[in-house]
Amino acid sequence: MTMQNAQAEYFAFMGDSCESGPVPKLNEIEHSIEECKAMLAHAIYLTDKNEISFWRRMLQTSKVQRREHLAT
Repeated sequence: MTMQNAQAEYFAFMGDSCESGPVPKLNEIEHSIEECKAMLAHAIYLTDKNEISFWRRMLQTSKVQRREHLAT
């Protein structure tokens, strides 16, 4: 599975697809951020560089999404 597929599956699981759809609620975004932090901590514990990179990217994407949501 490529990182892009994993990213698409993660956001689909969290209720946000790559296609335009319903805007996630703030609490869903916050939950996503906490989930990413937990997965990142686990990847760091395992010292898996690919997973660390992936979860950092997911965390940053979720934080941008939160910032955009708060700006509206």
